[in-house]
Parts: sequence; C-alpha cells; structure tokens
Amino acid sequence: MGEQRFKVLGTESFFGRFVYERIVPRDHFLVKLAEVIDWEAFVPILLPAYEGQAQEGRPPYSPEVILKMLVITYLYSLSERQTEKEIWGALLATPEYQQGREERYKVERKFGEAKRWHRFGRCRYLGTRRYGIQAFLTTIALNVKRIVYLLTQIRFRPPSRKDQLALT
Repeated sequence: MGEQRFKVLGTESFFGRFVYERIVPRDHFLVKLAEVIDWEAFVPILLPAYEGQAQEGRPPYSPEVILKMLVITYLYSLSERQTEKEIWGALLATPEYQQGREERYKVERKFGEAKRWHRFGRCRYLGTRRYGIQAFLTTIALNVKRIVYLLTQIRFRPPSRKDQLALT
C-alpha cells in the first residue's frame, strides 16, 4: 500500500489560512480552540472510517478537517450544508481560487477536444488497463496535432458534419 495523503489546505489557522487569515481576529474563540486542542491526534482514530485508508484514489480531506467542520456545525447550530456554504463562500473570494478559474479553460478545452473529436467521452474497452491505453493513445493524438500546429502553424480541422454526410 502507498502512504497516506490528504488534500492540502494550509496550516496557519483552524481550517487553513484561506478561511481565517483575513476574516477572524487572533483572539477569536475558534483560533484559541485550535491552539488548545491537538486535532492531529484524532487522525489515527478516525482514519479506519476512510475507504482505502487515504492511500488509494483521490486525496480526501483530512479527518481533522471534517471533525473541525462538525464541531463548528455543533457550536453555531448550523446544518452541515450551511457550514459548507460558508466555507465555500470564503474560498471563492481568495485570489488563488480566482487565478485557478482563469486557467481552467485551458485544461477544459483539451478535454473537450478529446471528448468531441476523439471519442474520449466513452470508454471503448473494458478494464482499467485497457482504458489507460485508450487515454494514452488519445493523448498522443492530441499532442501530435499540437506539435504539427506549433511547427507549421496549420491547424488540423476534422471534416465538418456537412462534409461527413456528403461522403456517406
């Protein structure tokens, strides 16, 4: 098995700096609570509840972060949905999130091209290994098209729907 890994959120406050650094004063109750309680001590106790022990799949949120959210939910008589909404609101306002949104279209465009023109939206083969081969070959096709464009400034354009219908 691999080593445990969790989503990285920051380390300077109760949840991480993205929530509290600009909003909460240093003498706030939650800041003091974070200084008093060793939240990392709860990780080994809560980790068995994680499928794959946080060693497989996408990195999950740390059990300490989930526990902190539940404590806030209890202390402020909020629903879990309200707590999540408040945290997301603070995250959306950060410059890091805004920068990520500005860069997202570049990645989305590549996936859109792969799905639309190279049938990446549907797996042709059964099994993870065979799907990996399909993904690898699709990526090679996209990169070859990109290299041709960079070297010749000529774009590869697939035939239009009208031309495809005329050929059949």
